[in-house]
Amino acid sequence: MTNFAEIFKKKNMRKKNLIIALVGMVSLLCVSCEGDTYVTEVTNEVDPFTEQHTFIVDKDDWVWNAEKSLYTFGFEMEELTDYIFDSGVKLAYMSLGTENAPVYSPLPFSDFFKDEKGNPWEEHFTIEWKPRWVTFVMKPSDSGAKGISFDSTFIIQFLY
Repeated sequence: MTNFAEIFKKKNMRKKNLIIALVGMVSLLCVSCEGDTYVTEVTNEVDPFTEQHTFIVDKDDWVWNAEKSLYTFGFEMEELTDYIFDSGVKLAYMSLGTENAPVYSPLPFSDFFKDEKGNPWEEHFTIEWKPRWVTFVMKPSDSGAKGISFDSTFIIQFLY
């Protein structure tokens, strides 16, 4: 029969051995990493090119798609090359201000109105991109086609 003191001594020895082993491993890890660098810095110089294009879409040029319940205005844009489409940054804004006080909102953009009876409705503008093709989209609220009541100015920017 072992006495209580011997059991206590064995448990303390195990704890001490575990602590010593843990401190040794941490010390070894710190010493082995000292002076060696495992991160390689890669510097890529990028000379960005930018293009900006402004489009004014006449309110009568939008095409109503009854099946999808939205208006579209699509056009060919040779500047939107495969390279820009795949690797560049494409940004689009809608101009909401005036020539003297421009205000630009990034697409997609939603605007909210009330009709003459006080019923709320919404216009949601977005853009679709394909190589060499751009489509502006206006989705009216569920109240259906009301027509577009103003000319829309859009700005497209490419960064590549």
